[in-house]
Amino acid sequence: MNYIYNPVEVVVGDGSIIEVSKMINSRKYIVVSSKGFSSRGWDKHFPDAEFIIDNISPNPTIAQLFENIKLLRKKSFDVIVAIGGGSVIDISKGLSVLKVDNKSSIIKYLNGSMPVSRKEHALIAIPTTSGTGAEVTPFATIWDDQNKKKLSLQSKFLFPDHAIIDGGLSSSLGFRMTAISGLDALSHSFESLWNKNSTPYSKSIALHAIEIILQTLPDILDSPNSLEKRTRMAWASMLAGLCISQTKTAIAHSMSYPLTSHLDVPHGLASGIFLRQILHYNKANDKTGSVDEIYSKLSGPISLEEKMKLLYCKLDESNLFQSIKSSQSKVYSLAVEMNNPARSVNNIVKVSPEGIINILDNFFNEYS
Repeated sequence: MNYIYNPVEVVVGDGSIIEVSKMINSRKYIVVSSKGFSSRGWDKHFPDAEFIIDNISPNPTIAQLFENIKLLRKKSFDVIVAIGGGSVIDISKGLSVLKVDNKSSIIKYLNGSMPVSRKEHALIAIPTTSGTGAEVTPFATIWDDQNKKKLSLQSKFLFPDHAIIDGGLSSSLGFRMTAISGLDALSHSFESLWNKNSTPYSKSIALHAIEIILQTLPDILDSPNSLEKRTRMAWASMLAGLCISQTKTAIAHSMSYPLTSHLDVPHGLASGIFLRQILHYNKANDKTGSVDEIYSKLSGPISLEEKMKLLYCKLDESNLFQSIKSSQSKVYSLAVEMNNPARSVNNIVKVSPEGIINILDNFFNEYS
C-alpha cells in the first residue's frame, strides 16, 4: 500500500507574497529571516510584526535554536512567518514546536528519544531560494557544531501550515547560490527516485521536477534576471520537497553531511556534487530495473547522461567544485563517515564502504 500525506496549503505564483496578510489573518506574528531581510526589501511586507529575528545563519546550530527559544519566551504571538532559505525555515520549524528549558531537552528531540507532540505556533514558510523544499517537508536540520554532526527534527507537526512560492524572491541570488540551490533541488528529486520508499506519486513528481531543473537551471545561470525561469525553478524545488516528504533522502545526503560539518561545504553543493557518479553506481548495481527506468523516462532527443554532463560541465567551469577538488585527501578520509545508516539504508541498492570509494574515485578521476 502507498500513503500520501502533505497538509501544507501552498500558494504559487509571481507576486504571491501579497497573500501573506490573508494567511496571517489579523493574528499576532513574528518574522524569522536572515541578514538580508531589510536590504532585500522583504520588510515592507511585514509592517505589523511583533518582533523580527533577522540573524539566522546557514546551518543553524543547537545553540542558535536554544537562544531563540529563550528569546521568544518573552514575546506574545500566534504565528511565525519564516522568509529565507532552508536554514531559516528549518530553525523556524524548531521554534514552532519546541518550548524547552535547556539544550539537553533539545538534543532529546533531535535524537528521537523525545517525540514532538504538538505545535506551539502556526508557521508560514516563504522560501527565497529554489532548493531545499523545506516549505513542504516535516523535517528540520539542526547542526551539532561541537560534535560535527547533522541532527534532525521529524514530525507531522513540523509541516508548515502555509507556504508561499514566489519565484521573484530569489531574483537577488547570484550565480553561486542559484547553482547550489538548484543542485539541492536536483538532489532531492533523484534521491526520491533511487529510493526504497518511492511510490508512484513520488516518482511522477520527481521525474517532472528533474525535467524542469535540467532544462531550466543551465538557462537561469546564463539569464539570472528571467522571472519566468526563477518561477519554474521555485516550482521544481517545491515539487522536490513534496517527494522527499514521502520518501526521505538516500546516499547522496548520507555522503553530504561530513562535507558540510567538516569542510563547511554548503549543503546543496555537498548533496548534489556526486549525483552523476551515484546514478552510475546505482545503475551498475540495481537488479530491479528501476534505474534503467529513470534513464528511459528522462531521456529524449538528448539523453539523461548528456543533460547531466552539460550541466555539470557548466558548474565545474565556474569553479563551483573547486573547494571539494582541492580537498581530495580530506574527502577520502571522510568516506567511512559518509555512510550514514539513517540515509544510506533508503538507497535502492546497498552501498558498501567500497562503493563510496568507487563513487569518489569516479568523481575525482573526471574532475581532477
